[in-house]
Amino acid sequence: MRILAFSDVAGWWKGYEALVDSLQPDVICLAGDLVSDGFAEFLWGRGRRTDHVESFYKFLQRSGSVSKVLVVKGNHDEDFEGDYSPERINEIPGCFEISGRTIEVDGMLFLGLGFREARRLRSGYSRPSRYLQSLIEKFRGKVDVVLMHDKNIRYASLLKPKLIIKGGLCLGACLVNGVPSVFTGPDSSVIIEFENKAISKISGYLLNPTRWYVEMSDSRGIRKAFSLDVPVNYRKFEWVKPLAF
Repeated sequence: MRILAFSDVAGWWKGYEALVDSLQPDVICLAGDLVSDGFAEFLWGRGRRTDHVESFYKFLQRSGSVSKVLVVKGNHDEDFEGDYSPERINEIPGCFEISGRTIEVDGMLFLGLGFREARRLRSGYSRPSRYLQSLIEKFRGKVDVVLMHDKNIRYASLLKPKLIIKGGLCLGACLVNGVPSVFTGPDSSVIIEFENKAISKISGYLLNPTRWYVEMSDSRGIRKAFSLDVPVNYRKFEWVKPLAF
């Protein structure tokens, strides 16, 4: 299985369409902040914001015809009422809004934690919440991929999935309490390849938003591959270790 993951889209949906065409992923994981990145109205104006929202749904329609598309809600997806609609996402063939839900794809179980669910994972500053305890009872060691946005990846790792995909501006890859975790951010994406339910490769790809496409070179049409390091904001934590493939 090949998973394409990204988040925090700042208006460059054509570049992501090119990436889907080039890599032909089995699953596309969208980790939040998809219709707004927090600056939409300020930087774009109302007309361009509306165009960006419609481009998101056009991307879903196009990509849902070739891949399974799994979506969770980011905090900025609530910036403007009605822009992000779970009902509209679920009406598109091949697309599934999974915030607070699970879905099985080709024998792998995905758990979605939008920003609201992710923030419910801990109680106070240092304890798992009752919500997390209920998830642990149901899914610990059983869920394969956690797709989440925003905070509390440390607590999500207590579910012991094979992979965590986290949106929210950081970019990189590491082990969180021993769990392989990838962080997605603007103008970039991560490809995770599984063989027999084990991760075989993780790669990052950069988009060129000023030209609206993924920079091309090799036979697959991708040139800007880069290694993924521990995100800077997480290097100070003892529960974070480098991830090497």
